[in-house]
Amino acid sequence: MTDSFVSRCILGGAAGISGWIFVHPMDVLKVRMQLLGETGKIGASPVLVMKELVKTEGVAGLYSGLSAAIARQVTYTSLRIGIYDQLRTVLSTPGQPDSFATKAAAGIGAGAIGSFVCCPVEVSLVRMQADGRLPVTEVAHACCFSDESRSVCFSFLKRRNYSSIFNALFRIAKEEGVTTYWRGASATGLTLFFYVLPLARCVFQ
Repeated sequence: MTDSFVSRCILGGAAGISGWIFVHPMDVLKVRMQLLGETGKIGASPVLVMKELVKTEGVAGLYSGLSAAIARQVTYTSLRIGIYDQLRTVLSTPGQPDSFATKAAAGIGAGAIGSFVCCPVEVSLVRMQADGRLPVTEVAHACCFSDESRSVCFSFLKRRNYSSIFNALFRIAKEEGVTTYWRGASATGLTLFFYVLPLARCVFQ
């Protein structure tokens, strides 16, 4: 590890954390809106979701999972930025400008390593952000709406009440197994692939 690699990781993580502090409430609203279909409340606007969240959980609810979000910046953002230059140096041809393929491969490789390491934190983050919408006590079978031809029912787990990112990581491993850490990793990889290529072409070409 060179000083340049370490300094890039530190600066990347610091920049990610400082920016995320302001973005986090919007990310919480995004997660809550994505999960609205599970409760039958489809079509609510961000303003209505925010009002309901603040009403039931207080302003602190907008920062649900903040410790996990900070941990994600420390791991994913730091590693992605730090590893990118290292891979780019390894893949480049001395004396020649780096091609689009070289930069894209370095970006995908850095993102893949960062996302693999960060996946347990990502799982914890989404759960902590969504936890407030779950009932305090377990509901085995709750029917949300019905008509003459059908009924739509949902089952809910009770609220997990993770106290921090460390508590979430420990309990997920203990209650569901370590493999749960990488649930959704394949989808994350596909997202990364389709995100990095256009970005690399726009920025570097």
